[in-house]
Amino acid sequence: MKKDYKIQSQNTMSQWPIQVKRPDQIPDSFCERLDEKFGAQWPYSIFIPPTKWDAEGKRPKVFSMVEDGIMYFEDVKSEVKEVFYPFKNILYVEIGRMLLSSWMTIHGMVDGQYRQSTISYNTVRDDLFDPIIEKLGRVFLLTDPWLKIKMGSAFLISSKWILSFKLYETVPSSGRKIVNIIYQPKIQEANGKFMKALPEHTHAVVLTGNELILIKEDNHKYKNVHSNYGVVKDFIPLDHITKLTTDLLDASLTMHVEVDEKDKLDRVFSEDQSDRINQLINKFKKFMH
Repeated sequence: MKKDYKIQSQNTMSQWPIQVKRPDQIPDSFCERLDEKFGAQWPYSIFIPPTKWDAEGKRPKVFSMVEDGIMYFEDVKSEVKEVFYPFKNILYVEIGRMLLSSWMTIHGMVDGQYRQSTISYNTVRDDLFDPIIEKLGRVFLLTDPWLKIKMGSAFLISSKWILSFKLYETVPSSGRKIVNIIYQPKIQEANGKFMKALPEHTHAVVLTGNELILIKEDNHKYKNVHSNYGVVKDFIPLDHITKLTTDLLDASLTMHVEVDEKDKLDRVFSEDQSDRINQLINKFKKFMH
């Protein structure tokens, strides 16, 4: 029987991701493609049904973790398209959460071209993605799960950020250690509504011996109101960072993170953070020599 996974607003659970254990759990088109790629032994796979709140989530997807990378399957107009991201070619990963809406974006090189793929899913089943995140952590030598768990707890009270970071420094980390932290609180409200160049949301930059982690409150705009009820994290292995630079504009300082000359992420700081940023950049340069 043909299976129908159209959005059912009356049944929220129909929009939750599921771990694929049986062919009858997913549409036939995905079954055929998984059989074609993997035969009878499917790898760890997650089916992400369409979601009603996110344009990125309007089409069903399957995320499969294989030995040497991530397979991303998407149903586009009744045709299943696939993208394979070898672990060695993944430049960085973004993980975000906004209340019940979560997402993961993989940025990497596919057949010599820069690509990115996003999956959006209901936060209640983000546990299904833990094996994938942990695998990426082992491949990239990212920080321990402790940091991932703490970063995933939303940080509604920005003053808890530094406390959590300091606590982490006392936790054994299997040889991986936080080297430098820059914490930037939101400034706009404290200094007037018209200071648009200053940071509009709380964020932090964490440098370890293996990666640079950019963390910020989700600056999601809903009905013209900024709602900082979530967190967005970018995990960037140091060997994929081409360079770190800064620009000083008026009363603010922008740090640019260039990733393999393919992408650039910016973070805005208040001018008084200049020394801390320079220290972080100098420590990064030492790692790269």
